[in-house]
Amino acid sequence: VKEVIKTEIVTNTIGNTVVFFAQNSSELTGTAMAELSKIPSGSKVSIIGSASPEGSPKYNQKLSEKRAETVSRFLTGNGIIVENCIGTGVTDTTSGRIATITIK
Repeated sequence: VKEVIKTEIVTNTIGNTVVFFAQNSSELTGTAMAELSKIPSGSKVSIIGSASPEGSPKYNQKLSEKRAETVSRFLTGNGIIVENCIGTGVTDTTSGRIATITIK
């Protein structure tokens, strides 16, 4: 599975970082960690983990929660304030293997 990372800045003060995971994985890659490290210490963020539609709803819910928690642990370890961290289960697209980090 090819790893894909993208960052989209909405404004100078609010942005979204989207981290894509390999299928069935909640582990951050080196590239993902480097991308998340760009978020300034002291920032306040919300995290939403999700999974693609493959797999059972129960499995996808657990995986999406693990993805959100993995990102949360990494960010809090870097001085980021996590205000909200949820796993949403399944998205409606096959590219749903993501965690979206909203910077406030």
